[in-house]
Amino acid sequence: MRNFTSGKIGWVDYKNCLAVGGDEQGLYLVPNLIFRLFHPPLRIPWSEIHDREITSFFFMKSDRFRAGEHSTRIQLRASVTESLDFYMPPVN
Repeated sequence: MRNFTSGKIGWVDYKNCLAVGGDEQGLYLVPNLIFRLFHPPLRIPWSEIHDREITSFFFMKSDRFRAGEHSTRIQLRASVTESLDFYMPPVN
């Protein structure tokens, strides 16, 4: 788990308030304690992640992909998802 990470889920930007982790079952996105009251932890099965791409803005690389039934766009720092590359689908 990487704590105090920034990410974007759909149109909502979570700045330094996510914990990101994963195992063989899926990707875990957990808001920090205060935000957990309004946003429950998520587990996204690896099979639901698709359309993955690595983008770069200045010197920051981002891992962008779609997930779930509604193809929600998720964006996380590539340095956070790097350790999960074994489970993630290949980059387009």
